[in-house]
Amino acid sequence: MQIREYRETDYQELLEICKTVWEGRDYLPKIIHDLAKDEFSYPMVVLDGGKLVSIANLRVLNSQIVWLEAIRTHPESRGKGYATSLTISMLSKAQSLGAKQAWLLLNQENLESLKIAEKLGFQILTEISMW
Repeated sequence: MQIREYRETDYQELLEICKTVWEGRDYLPKIIHDLAKDEFSYPMVVLDGGKLVSIANLRVLNSQIVWLEAIRTHPESRGKGYATSLTISMLSKAQSLGAKQAWLLLNQENLESLKIAEKLGFQILTEISMW
């Protein structure tokens, strides 16, 4: 397993990961090029055997707070620890940038993501209902 920054050459594999997210209406493919150019964003990927299996973005909100967003893992690669490893790597990057807090937003129905967040020490700050 290798974790590195996103490259434009990863785009086709990103599309494969995102095609089932939100019934094919995932926003990540539309904004990934902007994230890659944004000085306050650090899109990172996990490769296994040279294949992109997971992706996420670390966005710096201010000198103290980062936002973990767009965490995705290929459906065939879920449950193998890729998202956990990627999240740990992003938290390490956040710490190196001087951040004291990391925030993320999770759907309460996404039990795997909730399990990862709890395992890594995240706490629920608020709950939001969407219709």
